[in-house]
Amino acid sequence: MKQEILISCFMVITCLASSQVIEVGFEAGYGIIYDITEVFNPMTPRSVDNCLTGFSFAFYPQPSYSYAITADIIYQRNGLDGQSIHFLKVPFGINAIPGKNVQGIFGAGFFVTWLMDYSKTITNYDFINHHSDFQLGGYLEAGMKIQLTQLWSILIKGNFELEYTTLYKELLPDHSGGTHVGYEKGYGFSVMIGCRYKFKAGKDQNKK
Repeated sequence: MKQEILISCFMVITCLASSQVIEVGFEAGYGIIYDITEVFNPMTPRSVDNCLTGFSFAFYPQPSYSYAITADIIYQRNGLDGQSIHFLKVPFGINAIPGKNVQGIFGAGFFVTWLMDYSKTITNYDFINHHSDFQLGGYLEAGMKIQLTQLWSILIKGNFELEYTTLYKELLPDHSGGTHVGYEKGYGFSVMIGCRYKFKAGKDQNKK
């Protein structure tokens, strides 16, 4: 997992070095995560609240291009019944952004999450003793961005994410009377709103 984090950092640095336009913004949102509710309450198979807030970055190779490389730094809190798990999430992807003053957002990518902390009142033995500090997953997103001025814009987007690697391992009973290992990982949906400010890092090479 450390390799994925190093690769993500290298890709962000490469984008910074090659971009002509960089957008920096703040985003916040709310979502629902499924399939990890047993961390909080084994008898309540419900969805988990997913609160997100953080900084977003978009790197445009040229100002005239209708696509951007994106990277975010997001604090994520998954909670249920007064208990919570806290993550630091770093998504990295590519967005197609057609349009001018009103633009569509269509993107995909991957993310790395780091489990920073969790409520001490969580009593799930399997989670406490067999959880992973890092996870890898993928996402799809779509939304709309509105250019308010030459430098400021606002956006709203919906996101679907799927965790590829395991949050924790769980011992489950089987039909033979024994147990088998279950690999618990989640999937979910979220809606984010935010604003961005545009920095011009260099001269548009398409202009002579």
